[in-house]
Amino acid sequence: MRSFRWVAASCLTIVSFGGHAQDSPRFKSRVDIVNVTATVTDSSGRFVAGLDKSDFAVFEDGRRRDVVFFSDETAPVSLGILLDTSGSMTGRRLDLARKSVARLVTRDLDGASEWFLARFGYSLVVAQEWTTDRDAIAQPLREARATGDTALYDTIALAIPLADEGRLAKKALLVVSDGGESKSLLSLDDVRRTIGRNDVRILAIAVDAPGGSRGDRFDVDALRRIVDETGGTTRVVASEVGIPSVTTQIADELRHEYLLGYSTDFANDGRAHAIRVETLKRGMKVRARRGFVAN
Repeated sequence: MRSFRWVAASCLTIVSFGGHAQDSPRFKSRVDIVNVTATVTDSSGRFVAGLDKSDFAVFEDGRRRDVVFFSDETAPVSLGILLDTSGSMTGRRLDLARKSVARLVTRDLDGASEWFLARFGYSLVVAQEWTTDRDAIAQPLREARATGDTALYDTIALAIPLADEGRLAKKALLVVSDGGESKSLLSLDDVRRTIGRNDVRILAIAVDAPGGSRGDRFDVDALRRIVDETGGTTRVVASEVGIPSVTTQIADELRHEYLLGYSTDFANDGRAHAIRVETLKRGMKVRARRGFVAN
């Protein structure tokens, strides 16, 4: 079990699990290839499978770029799971969060994928490092207790490079939280800059149930402000009966991700650049990261 806490924003650049072999091609924005993970939905909101490289167009700062790498939606994913165990998650909220994570890992997550579990409040504790063992989720979930302040922004910024250590080409983080934020050293803009340096898609389960101490409020918008930057989605769980639908949708989204790599002229300028991904198929919508920071 590993624990991390911010002492300065610069810590972000040195945190890693270490020693994780790479089985898939790795493309980093600091070279000359930018990774973009995208999902495509039809007019009814259903995920679209079976597209190929020629069905996509990628634009950087409004200029079309050549797609030089493409992987279809069937590729597995390296998924980091962040479980909010701060004081605002007391009672029913934490119970719903635990059950949501357990169902996703043991029943819905693609068997070829890998995952890690970390819990957070004021600090981030990696309770289960990278594994494909679904049964490994049980003990860390039982041990989770709700207490203390919430450093949501710090946690996400710290966890992004941890997720980037996964051995699979597609990377994602799942945040399971009520959206509370009370103690971060970093700002939302800091988190956005971290997102820009990595193609780690963020998804969220927003836990909406009575819980926490007086004044602790459910804040789904706080999660969406982060998640939307990466092209991910935020889904709300308000009761146990709603868990299967939400975790199935998350697993479905992870299965239907496309990975594109395009060549950039701005590999080392240190600036933020806008990304827009379109599909040439009529009536379909693409969700993808909105930009990257060249470094």
